[in-house]
Amino acid sequence: MKSYTFKEYRQMIDNEYSTIEKCLNILKKNKKEYKRLVILIAILMHKGLFCYGATTEMEISNTATQILNLLMIFARYGCMCMGIKSIIENALQGANFRQATNSGIQYFLIYILLSFYPKLFTMIKL
Repeated sequence: MKSYTFKEYRQMIDNEYSTIEKCLNILKKNKKEYKRLVILIAILMHKGLFCYGATTEMEISNTATQILNLLMIFARYGCMCMGIKSIIENALQGANFRQATNSGIQYFLIYILLSFYPKLFTMIKL
């Protein structure tokens, strides 16, 4: 591990800053390359490859999306397990196969709805 004094560190930062400034000055002088760079950035920003404007709201949105995805997975498997549990309970109480499956179908329908609900909104999204 290398350590620096404050003066050395400041000098390193100034050297890096001057390198960046040199590159920007070259771009300012070369208008053709500057236009290419601006167009390239505009295309990449349009495709969503850059995360520009990352703020706390963006971070909250990402966190909320992850939480919703986890809840959807939990709900899907919960519906599937509750449907199977309902079928088994009714079968053990003496119901025939048709009555047992009718009691579990409502959970499986909710499972199917939860599976296709996000896909529906992605199809509608422009």
